[in-house]
Amino acid sequence: MDDPLPQYLLRLLSTAASLTQTDREAALLLLREAQARLWRITPGEGLLSALELEHRFALPLEDWLPESVRLDYTGPLLASGIPTQTCSEMLLELESQQLWEDIQSIVKEVRDLCRIRSDGDGLYRRFRRFLIENPVIESVKAAVVFIPLSRTLNEFYDPIPEHLIADGHLYRCPNAAGQ
Repeated sequence: MDDPLPQYLLRLLSTAASLTQTDREAALLLLREAQARLWRITPGEGLLSALELEHRFALPLEDWLPESVRLDYTGPLLASGIPTQTCSEMLLELESQQLWEDIQSIVKEVRDLCRIRSDGDGLYRRFRRFLIENPVIESVKAAVVFIPLSRTLNEFYDPIPEHLIADGHLYRCPNAAGQ
């Protein structure tokens, strides 16, 4: 998907659909933004109200979204008010793609910074190797790599959820431990 507008619109629609039952206020904000984006892509169709757009979530995407926007997604986003498999797939695929793009943007910034530093080549290599070799880290180890680059851990790492820690220990997957 080369054009970011359709991708962003799909992310808005799937997120709004998933929130319609649990957080109407957040869903409404997303629906309003989606209205404007959809109208921008298809100005000849007229502006839909947020309620009309929400009602379309129960219709197959191929019935109301142009093919250039929906790509290979088919089916409704909601069935009996509950997010469908299509909706869940869109959320998963589009959010993970956006996360990947955000991280790649930061990596590019680091690369560009390293190009203008005299010790940049070594810093960049250490940075990339650290990311590759350390899916789970200790803050102390990372400081040596991230501080010289003016980067923070939360740009690349998420905190480990509490439910994965038992008695203060993190038990890694046995398959990943041998790699």
